[in-house]
Amino acid sequence: MPDQSSLLARLSSFLPQTPIGVLKPLAALLLAANFRNLPLVWHLYTARVTVAGAIWRRARDTTYQTLDKDARGEAIAQDFFAPRVLKWRVTPGDCDANMHLNNATYYIFANFSRDDLLCRSGIGYFNADPRSQGRLILGGTELAFLKEIPLGRLFVVKSRWVTFNEKWFIVETRFEDPSGSILYTIGHAKMIVKRGGRTVSPDQALKDMGVPDRYWKRPVPSCCQAIMESNKTPEFHRDIDAFVSRL
Repeated sequence: MPDQSSLLARLSSFLPQTPIGVLKPLAALLLAANFRNLPLVWHLYTARVTVAGAIWRRARDTTYQTLDKDARGEAIAQDFFAPRVLKWRVTPGDCDANMHLNNATYYIFANFSRDDLLCRSGIGYFNADPRSQGRLILGGTELAFLKEIPLGRLFVVKSRWVTFNEKWFIVETRFEDPSGSILYTIGHAKMIVKRGGRTVSPDQALKDMGVPDRYWKRPVPSCCQAIMESNKTPEFHRDIDAFVSRL
């Protein structure tokens, strides 16, 4: 059995012997804890979400061809309006000074979730029918922060199409715990379909995709009305400025 001095000698051989030797494991630990902030990592995440969603969508398009007209329309509608879920964990690089998920980082995760939704719902460039393809353009977004997400916490981001008017699609995005029992944040984004510079109304886009007409009209909740009218913000601000100038 080795004596105490030989054990200490063996243990000390594993410890850094120089300042550089101390810094190397610390630097490695720092990089591992903040890997999402390394160059091109977010681009790789975007590519992964896009490729996985596109592959899934192509497989669904193949399945649609095996269905009759009515069943195909219902399947397309169900896929379109189904929520899409991505799972994440909060790392140090995602946090603010309070070690909670930074408010700016919420928008990055929401953007990934919308990308996944666009790919899998079959709208835009990810529709197998060229006549139904187009560009989805983000017109505005907002988030309401309800509860903080601390460092190390696992959470999910869910996005779904909730409503639309004659111009805008509205996407709802929710940040929840994996069980769905805690709602951390909820927000909405408005998106518009463009084909060759021409705006395509949501009901026309759904018709082109093969969604049955009973899905074309949906009520607009009051929480979505404000973002639909957010393009009027400069007009509202002019009214406020005029009011303040009279004070």
